[in-house]
Amino acid sequence: MKRNNVFKFGMLINIIPFIIGGIYYNQLPETMATHFDFNNHANGFSSKPMALFGIPMILVLVYILVYFFTSQDPKRSNQNEKVVAFVLVIIPILNLIVSGMIISVNLGNKVDIGLIINIFIGILFMGLGNYMPKIKRNYTIGIRLPWTLDNDYIWDKTHRFAGYIWSIGGGIIYLIAAFFLKDYSHYFIPVIILILTAIPTIYSYMIYK
Repeated sequence: MKRNNVFKFGMLINIIPFIIGGIYYNQLPETMATHFDFNNHANGFSSKPMALFGIPMILVLVYILVYFFTSQDPKRSNQNEKVVAFVLVIIPILNLIVSGMIISVNLGNKVDIGLIINIFIGILFMGLGNYMPKIKRNYTIGIRLPWTLDNDYIWDKTHRFAGYIWSIGGGIIYLIAAFFLKDYSHYFIPVIILILTAIPTIYSYMIYK
């Protein structure tokens, strides 16, 4: 599917949270819980218009900016279109998930927000890890370090290595931890993300040197 068509499809998904928000508007409280800790306890609140329409609009703006910057990349031809399509679809899906959870919780339903978000992040890492080795040197998608952007060999080696790390560590291990170590999410999430960022960076720098 062409990038423009993926973008249009994503925009259609982005409309859904606004429709759902309009449907349930009168059933929801004027002040809504919009932020939660790892134990699903609300620790942040917003007005109803902000929760139902402001947050989805912010994600729509992020989506448009991602589309704009990836499309204006001077090395756009090096971007793998499947990677771009994955990114352009995952943001509207995130918008739908976040809005759906906020509305459901404020309607009085019990939702395991931490588990849902962790599953989403795990799938995200698996998807990105799968496509990572297929990305060629560009300025908007990938591990953009001074030495990776300067050299095709370093870029390719880094992204091939990062693909394995992200798929296994960020995907499989993350999903396992999300289910079986749920009570320790506040410990393992930052650690895994730090490892997934640090190891490819160190590896690429070693190649550079």
